[in-house]
Amino acid sequence: MLLEQLLKGGGAGAASSIYLYGPAASGKSFLMDALGAELARRSPGGTLQLSCKQFTQRYVGALRRREIDALRAFRLDLSHRRWILLDGFDELAQRPSTQGELSRLHDATQGTGTRIVMAGRSHPRDLEGLSPRLRSRLLGGVVVGLALPDGGVLDELLEKRAASLGVELPDDVRDEIRSRTSSIRGAVALVERWAAASAEVGESLGVSWLTELAPGAAATASEEVVKRAKDLVAEHYSVERELFDRPSKVRSLALPRRVAMYLVYRACAMTLGELAEAFGLRSHSSVSRAIQELRAMREVNPALEQT
Repeated sequence: MLLEQLLKGGGAGAASSIYLYGPAASGKSFLMDALGAELARRSPGGTLQLSCKQFTQRYVGALRRREIDALRAFRLDLSHRRWILLDGFDELAQRPSTQGELSRLHDATQGTGTRIVMAGRSHPRDLEGLSPRLRSRLLGGVVVGLALPDGGVLDELLEKRAASLGVELPDDVRDEIRSRTSSIRGAVALVERWAAASAEVGESLGVSWLTELAPGAAATASEEVVKRAKDLVAEHYSVERELFDRPSKVRSLALPRRVAMYLVYRACAMTLGELAEAFGLRSHSSVSRAIQELRAMREVNPALEQT
């Protein structure tokens, strides 16, 4: 129903910004992807969907070229979009330049019918490192909180997705999929993989298909990157891989943990909050500090750079 409201609530008089927030696995990214797919189907080329990290990279890249035409081209592209979808809003903490550009974009879209949909883990009032100007813009728009889905809602979602693909999802397969990932996006991806595999063999596959066709607990690209980074770094530094799953004051673990988090940060578009959760940390600020420290170390330590 929320997706329908987003699609039907346009018009020049509607609020230009919509902000979705909720904890990990509450379905923010899944909803953003579904919205982006439907908008692309309805109006090809009218929607720009990026993570906030990608938005920052494009904006900063235009600035670094030191050509006024580069920044104009960046802004012109945004002005031609009917919808702008930005996920991972927590990534903008301590990025004043990008925040200023988003505030400018918000003001420029007022009354034009263009809508900016953003998603993050925290309510705008609770976002650390957010400028007062951008915070006020978010609070002046539509703010929607998403709760973690209960078992019944998630079951219904997975069953409907399977039905949309022309197959019926057995209860035991559904339960096994749910046991493998808490992410809505990851669970739906497994259902889609199961449906495709069932269609290929011409029959509904049982639970054993998970072991054969979807090995391991990681069901999303980001989860797989986290798993691989932890495994490789633990092997390289000869430390126990499980020690990366929780906070530790052991000094010998400080560098390996920073390296693992930095590799994940560079390899996929996870928010700092999601990274913190993946490494058992309480706050995204710990991840931010670790990444900044490792960046600084790379500049002065050739051995680390080689590693």
